[in-house]
Amino acid sequence: MEGADAAALASPAPPAFSSAQAAGEMVEDYWQALTRDVPFSQYGTDPTIASIGFQNGHPAGSSAPLFWAAGQYVRLLQNIVANNILERPTDTFNRYVTHMVAQTALTVTAPADQSAVTASPVTVTGTSVPGNAIYVAATNTDQDSQTTTATTTT
Repeated sequence: MEGADAAALASPAPPAFSSAQAAGEMVEDYWQALTRDVPFSQYGTDPTIASIGFQNGHPAGSSAPLFWAAGQYVRLLQNIVANNILERPTDTFNRYVTHMVAQTALTVTAPADQSAVTASPVTVTGTSVPGNAIYVAATNTDQDSQTTTATTTT
């Protein structure tokens, strides 16, 4: 990559929540949600779009054009320079990375894998590590694909 050192660049602080800029951005987000189903070909004529004074070939009246895209570029560049993800949701990271559920052994001895079972009820047998919760789901393909579930702890 060429350009300025990302560490030497400053990113302005976001606007205060009570500021006019933040209010303008909220209005813009609301407007975008209202107009999400309006085809671009109707931007000059649809009453929803016309209400903000939109005219083909002119700026859309955005409160902060490309603000989000520029912010994402800065974040990406900072992550690349730091060789780390600097901004991530703590709860999500803890759940899926820090405390990731590990694999454990499970051996099913009956019925055979990928087998069709004709008797009812079906008994599933096997072994696993003590303390594991085992969930079994069986789908009856002959009767409207009804699924029956059972749970046990070893």
